[in-house]
Amino acid sequence: MTRSFGAAAAGIGSALIVCGTALVGAWPARVMAAPESPQEAGASAQASEPGARSTRDGVYSAAQADRGGKTFTARCLGCHPPDQFVGPFLSGWDGQTVNGLFEMMRTSMPDDDPGSLTRQDYADILAFVFKKNGVPAGPAELTSVSTDLKRIVVDVHPK
Repeated sequence: MTRSFGAAAAGIGSALIVCGTALVGAWPARVMAAPESPQEAGASAQASEPGARSTRDGVYSAAQADRGGKTFTARCLGCHPPDQFVGPFLSGWDGQTVNGLFEMMRTSMPDDDPGSLTRQDYADILAFVFKKNGVPAGPAELTSVSTDLKRIVVDVHPK
């Protein structure tokens, strides 16, 4: 059975679509760019509630970060290299609430089906991102409850 050049080209074109973004030569800016900034995330990223803690206070567990790494590999790696969220990405959230970052992830990722993971999955992935950035783990898991996440401030500066 022979296929026309047009049909073959269409098949190749379909194979070059990743997360709804065509790949031509190199990773496109949409795939490589970090999702939304804290400024674009809106009010949920603003000042924390009274009794705030910092991400430097060990707000996730090592086991949770490991679980988040597995979920990241299964659900995010097709569009995002793991090191995409190291350094400048998290620095852009410095001083903002963890809830703002959590809600940005939850409402915009995965790109092809935002909000399709459980709240716990998003918290686990966020713990993985914190671990990748050298944020220390603690004894308890990062919660997925918004009111609690509003009391945690992203702090990228070592103690």
